[in-house]
Amino acid sequence: MPAPGFSLFLRRVSQRAVPARLAIGVLCALIAVGAASCGGGGGSIDSIKKKGKIVIITRNSPTTYYEDRDGSMAGIEYDMAVEFARHIGVEAEFVVVQTISGILDALADGKGDLAAAGLTHTPARSDAFLIGPEYQVVRQLVVCRRGGPRPHAAEDLVGIDLRVVAKSSYEERLEQLKESHPDLAWTTDDSLDTEQLLREVWLGNLECTVSDNNIFAINRRYYPELVSRFSLSEPEPLAWLFHKRSGGLKDAVDGWFKEFKTNGGMDRLREKYYGYIEIFDYVDTRKFV
Repeated sequence: MPAPGFSLFLRRVSQRAVPARLAIGVLCALIAVGAASCGGGGGSIDSIKKKGKIVIITRNSPTTYYEDRDGSMAGIEYDMAVEFARHIGVEAEFVVVQTISGILDALADGKGDLAAAGLTHTPARSDAFLIGPEYQVVRQLVVCRRGGPRPHAAEDLVGIDLRVVAKSSYEERLEQLKESHPDLAWTTDDSLDTEQLLREVWLGNLECTVSDNNIFAINRRYYPELVSRFSLSEPEPLAWLFHKRSGGLKDAVDGWFKEFKTNGGMDRLREKYYGYIEIFDYVDTRKFV
């Protein structure tokens, strides 16, 4: 599997009772509460400090958040979130939602204070959420299996069995390309994540999918027959997402990240989690697997 403990999903999405709208309005007028309690949205920085914890919506994967071989939690999103929580003096609590659409819905519904899940900054997401500082740049890759289709450009995808994650940046990019390539077709999957679709390609159940280059680089070590055919997009930034009502929290993250980056914290995390992945030998990896 792509990471030790990869199958141990922490399903703790909170389910909150929804009071009558009138009661909500009265409470919000009388007391200072987080936006999540007033019809959706992440908590304010003051309410987060008051309750002593910040709730992070993420997903289980080797590029975000997972259980390491020694039983401790790891992942670049995990480390960043814990660092920020420590900076503001609270604990970090993680809510794991395995699909992109589920993560976006959970954030919109106020099930967490922010989403840290390897999410690309896209125009559609800018309309729906506040966007935090950009911490990593990725490219979308068309990924197929050795011996399978060999597309070299968007027009070559016509007629290929292509499936991507629903509500993902990949779907947004394909929608853009369809304007100039009207015959382009694909299906979306709301139940599998990128890593699982890569495995489907590796198993031969699917011809091609789309993956960020960092996700592909890690997963080809477990599925060495996967090959990148071409880049579907220009470089795109990853960023944390916040509810539209969480401007104060976003400002706090912006200030922290500037210092974190200046002090080399981001460089250390990139080296920790990605410093080795460019070294790849297909024959040796296949033999080892």
